[in-house]
Amino acid sequence: NYGPIVIFGLSTIPNPFFDIAGVIAGASHMRIWQFLLSACAGKTIQTTILAWAGSLSLEWVGSLFT
Repeated sequence: NYGPIVIFGLSTIPNPFFDIAGVIAGASHMRIWQFLLSACAGKTIQTTILAWAGSLSLEWVGSLFT
């Protein structure tokens, strides 16, 4: 029941447990399209947040040298 929500949550934060969740999702016969949609949405949010944090850190480092 909660498979896509769990996959989405684990793919949003950077952790090694997402790999284990992928194996468990396959063993529990989760539909591939549900897994891919949830994982893609979570990874998109994760990547966006990390890129935004990197952008802010570049401005901060630049202000240290000026």
